[in-house]
Amino acid sequence: MDTPHKERIVWYDVVRLLAMYLLVCCHSADPFNYALEGSPMIADVKFWGALWGSMMRPCVPLFVMLTGALLLAQSLPLSLKHIARIPLNFSSMDVHMWYIYLIIGLYLYIPIFSAWVEKASRKAKRWFLIAWGITLVLPYYNYYIDPYLWGSCAWNQFGALYYFAGFNGYLLLGHYLKDAEWSLGKTLLLGVPMFAVGYFTTFLGFRHMTGIPGFTEPMAELFWTFNSFNVVLMVIPLFMICKKANVKNERIKAMLADLTKCGFGIYMIHYLLIGPGILLMRALHIPLGMQI
Repeated sequence: MDTPHKERIVWYDVVRLLAMYLLVCCHSADPFNYALEGSPMIADVKFWGALWGSMMRPCVPLFVMLTGALLLAQSLPLSLKHIARIPLNFSSMDVHMWYIYLIIGLYLYIPIFSAWVEKASRKAKRWFLIAWGITLVLPYYNYYIDPYLWGSCAWNQFGALYYFAGFNGYLLLGHYLKDAEWSLGKTLLLGVPMFAVGYFTTFLGFRHMTGIPGFTEPMAELFWTFNSFNVVLMVIPLFMICKKANVKNERIKAMLADLTKCGFGIYMIHYLLIGPGILLMRALHIPLGMQI
């Protein structure tokens, strides 16, 4: 007896493809946002880097939400040194590898978290997401008001809502929204303003911080941090609009499946192509705003 065919959920592939595309574009903005002062057209370069880079911040959260929905020119010695460090941490030469450690941590956590998710009501899940939502403003509280809150101090970094914070919130958000049904009208009515508020907060905040003389790397990342309220406002509409994908054409469905299967390979190798890609764009005199 033939086993029943399990139909592929196309919108999962759409979310994965969108996240992968945004991630590559996000990293393609790095040579713009971290261009050295004194470089040609530095003001315009950084403007376009901020404009496009801010729009791409939903990339990693979309990957994590999908996980929640599904499961719930160096020298050889220097290169070898960086490779040898990978089991301990990423380096400046493989900065995108930080995501691998994130995924490892989430997968270690999922068996424990999923046991609660399986038994929790949607109301209980909402309360978890509300607590997580409060933690999304902590980066701004810690920077503008005080570095410590809710019991955290020099000898304790685990404050009261610590266990509700971080990317595990995106895990639950993806699981929760997987079963949420919004009409197209509601998705657009709520989603467009949400994305606009999130985007302009991200963009203007990043431009403000990087305009401060002598800004530090943590300052530059303040409004770009993935676990922030403004990024969540961008992520939710994208996730919900992807759910509207209703592809009937079998060839397109197969193409989406094949593209997303290549995702990990693209993730591992794309960063090597960014520098040469930017040099090629500039050699071809592609307009600055289109180079990324």
